[in-house]
Amino acid sequence: MFAVLNYLSTTKHCRMLFSTHYNFIIQSFLHHPTISTGYMSYLLDSNTESVTFLYKLVEGVCPDSFGINVARLAGIPEPILQRAKVVADKFNIDMNLKTPDVTMYMMRELKERLEKVDYKKEKWGEIVKGLLENVL
Repeated sequence: MFAVLNYLSTTKHCRMLFSTHYNFIIQSFLHHPTISTGYMSYLLDSNTESVTFLYKLVEGVCPDSFGINVARLAGIPEPILQRAKVVADKFNIDMNLKTPDVTMYMMRELKERLEKVDYKKEKWGEIVKGLLENVL
């Protein structure tokens, strides 16, 4: 898979690829000069575990996996979703994005973005809050 993605990005200059649940892709291309990471921004209701995708592409690595939430949106029956959650929790399937490489990458991204913030703007606090939510 690495060879195919590398070929598409460097030789064919593919503008966008979409993947889910492939942590090795993130790890493999984290420092690639022509590839950047992104995800769809979202709102998560922690009480109901419901997710609302905002259809806004945000730079960075998505901190969570929403496979079960997306399956719920697709109409998969609740007993199947409950079993999927049990299995996912048992095997700790969380994309393992809290690795040192990803953490360092996200911290560098945050630092670079904070350096670009114009603190003279009236709403700089909201800008910083948005960066923290979308980068970390």
